[in-house]
Amino acid sequence: MNARATKDGRRSLVGPAGVTLMLAIACIATLAVLADQWHKHAVKVSVDVRGVHFLTDGEILKAAGVPDTAVLADIPLEQVRSRVERLALVRKALVFREPPSTLVVQVEERMPLALVVNAGECDRVVDEEGYVLPLAPSAVPQTLPIIHAGYAFTLPPPGRPVSHRRLREALGMLRAIRCCGLEFYHLFSEISLAGKKDFILYTIDGGIPIYLRDTDRLPAVMRAFRTCWQILAAERGVEKLAYIDLRYRDQIVVRWLDSYPYDQPVVVDTTSILPD
Repeated sequence: MNARATKDGRRSLVGPAGVTLMLAIACIATLAVLADQWHKHAVKVSVDVRGVHFLTDGEILKAAGVPDTAVLADIPLEQVRSRVERLALVRKALVFREPPSTLVVQVEERMPLALVVNAGECDRVVDEEGYVLPLAPSAVPQTLPIIHAGYAFTLPPPGRPVSHRRLREALGMLRAIRCCGLEFYHLFSEISLAGKKDFILYTIDGGIPIYLRDTDRLPAVMRAFRTCWQILAAERGVEKLAYIDLRYRDQIVVRWLDSYPYDQPVVVDTTSILPD
């Protein structure tokens, strides 16, 4: 043990190591005081919520749970993001700092794809991934297509995805339609699940039935139909259309109300419109 003599002859245990330790303790104490002072004088954090449409800023702030006394550098970003993404209407959230005093919460909401009309049960709004949204039907645009089952089935609570096979197939069709453009997507008012295998789409103008079935070629089928629809509308108008059948490979069957004889539909070769 290091020791040195004092003026009165006694020996001291304070050596170079002891001096170093005392200096370290003093430095730590000084840093603690400075940190406390910095916290006391830190600028109050403001939370900037971005990207909300159906949710309110207040709902995001409540979920984020950032206290009024928070210091920007101390806020756990991943914890805030996780809490915000627990909201049923939030698909994804991004949380980051904008010094000196702003915390940004960028939200991507789940957007409605269709309104499910469930006979005998509550109607529900669903997004493109099949998640049930906590939205009242009156809160969504009137142009939102309706999925009509014609029978009752169980839907999960808001925030959970649907598992009903036919419903998920119908949602897949609407996704394929929307990929062709919003204007084309808004052409349809309803999709019916009444058939055992096939589906029936109805147009907003005239309620013209469009027969189709689920297939891995559906995106190409819908692109061909979009082009065919534009041609029909330009050449003859669509007011006298009886129906359009998209269930055949590489062709579209069109029947007109004024065709003679009525039982002879017009077959359109889609390979000449849009090669697959």
